[in-house]
Amino acid sequence: MRMSAALMALLFSVQGMGYAASLEEADALFEKRGELFRDQAKSYEERAEYTKAALRIYKELLPATSGGERAAIGAKITRAYIYLGDALLDENDRGERRPIFKECQSFVEEELNEAKVGPDHLQPYYYGRAACWAFRLKASSKLVQLAERKALENFAYEGADYLGGAEYFGGGIYRTIAGIRASRSAIGIGAGNVEEALEYAERALETPENDLYNELPSGAALSGAQYCENYRYKAQALMHDRSSPIYSPEEATAVILQAIDEFGVVGTKDSFEVTNAPEGLGPDTLLCMDKIFQFVDEFNLDIGF
Repeated sequence: MRMSAALMALLFSVQGMGYAASLEEADALFEKRGELFRDQAKSYEERAEYTKAALRIYKELLPATSGGERAAIGAKITRAYIYLGDALLDENDRGERRPIFKECQSFVEEELNEAKVGPDHLQPYYYGRAACWAFRLKASSKLVQLAERKALENFAYEGADYLGGAEYFGGGIYRTIAGIRASRSAIGIGAGNVEEALEYAERALETPENDLYNELPSGAALSGAQYCENYRYKAQALMHDRSSPIYSPEEATAVILQAIDEFGVVGTKDSFEVTNAPEGLGPDTLLCMDKIFQFVDEFNLDIGF
């Protein structure tokens, strides 16, 4: 991995810092991850530089942790992997996305399991493993998807039932289930269920404020309504199966307009800014709204924006 001289010097200096200072530096680097998100003139490596630097520091800090502290650092590592694979690579770049999510899933399975964090700190394990597994399958062949889909679903349901697992990260496991059940690949083979997906997306949106193992540097306790992806998955559930009784362009449009209002989106679909993203979720919200506008164009929804 090539890095700028300034970042290499920073990483070298971090080695002499204490745990708290190093963690603060890694969080600051990760907060910069969105600065080059839209700059397609830059290479993937250039746009990924801050995220990879933060990931490196987080991983160096992990061996010194245990229990809830280890779960919290592990959650930050999982977020970094997901950003590298989902934000900075197009969905069509399956060959590049797949190994990132495979590495993410392996990390969670090996480093955030019960033996490593204890039986009471598994919320990041369930969400992280399910999310990275789902992203990996999406970038895999239909044969792999068929072979692993049911196991992923069962694991996600287990995570939703785990104490505090459903509320963690704005209903993260709920929205993961919604994404799995409303995915086009699942619907295409008769294994999807958009009605269930809608139910889980709504549960995610209704998740109360929760700061459990909060990987946001601000330490903010956020509700499910402050996570843009929850709106996106609800809109998908309403549109991905025309044969379903819940199919509704009108309701999907209303959900999208709600997200636009919630996050203070201004401008046009092709040139917009997010003015009210939750602290720590700015790049994530920007990416999510970008995907929502792609969805709007795909289904020709009239949102008047």
